[in-house]
Amino acid sequence: MKSLITNIKTFIIALIGVVGGSIWAVNSNWEEEPIILTTVSLIEVIGYLVIKAVSSRESDDLNTEVKNEQNITNNGKIKKQVNVQNNSGKIEM
Repeated sequence: MKSLITNIKTFIIALIGVVGGSIWAVNSNWEEEPIILTTVSLIEVIGYLVIKAVSSRESDDLNTEVKNEQNITNNGKIKKQVNVQNNSGKIEM
């Protein structure tokens, strides 16, 4: 369901539904059907904007929590030094 809400094509169709439903509602003296169309489309637009805002905030939080950290248990059997390069993923022993 989230993939449908975050789809840009669905968002554009929902915007068209809000505008078209509003015009239709005014021209039809506020009948039920255009009001339902406008309401559902408006909920879709709000859902799209909220999910985009939340997912961008989560991705910002994930990017700030990335650390170059590696825990190694040696137990004195192997004498090696491990150097982890900054954000390149290379490990030298």
